[in-house]
Amino acid sequence: MGRIVAVNFVSLDGVMQAPLSSEEDRDGGFTAGGWAAATNDDIVDEVMQKATISAAGMLLGRRTYDIFAEAWSQANAADPAIAAMNRMRKYVVTQSTSELEWINSQRIGGELVASVRKLRESGNGKLVVFGSSQLLQALAKNDLIDAYTLLLYPVILGSGKRLFTNDNHRRNFILSDSLISPTGVAILTYQRSADS
Repeated sequence: MGRIVAVNFVSLDGVMQAPLSSEEDRDGGFTAGGWAAATNDDIVDEVMQKATISAAGMLLGRRTYDIFAEAWSQANAADPAIAAMNRMRKYVVTQSTSELEWINSQRIGGELVASVRKLRESGNGKLVVFGSSQLLQALAKNDLIDAYTLLLYPVILGSGKRLFTNDNHRRNFILSDSLISPTGVAILTYQRSADS
């Protein structure tokens, strides 16, 4: 059976919207885009590279998929993380019928929870979820996240898309790894608890 691992940048107040670029996502009038980029350092880069290279595939919402495809599908494949992203299967949850042009991309159709459960049960590696706030919230609500790697930034943004919503129910996780980067980013990995 595969595992679904969420890897996300998040502010102290739980915002995950547009961490790397001001143009990523302006939904809701969000003006703080790019809030994580200035605090990134070599440790953050290494963690993200490892998360990418170790994945068997990516599970993405359509908006994140489009952002990633534009940024990475034609980027320098000499970079191991970019080569891994191009090689791995990209499962895209979308209602859109427009073509998925990035190599090794596959639409996830049908009912979301059943489709993702089937994908997880048939896999044998780690599916990583980057960004994809709506998808991530639906997966959390339906208890489909096996682990979280959260890169917690020392910033409060006040508004924006949240990692968790109020309709989630209790799940227990155990801290399995932690690291503080030189710029103060707390990198926290939580695994699902056996009693959850």
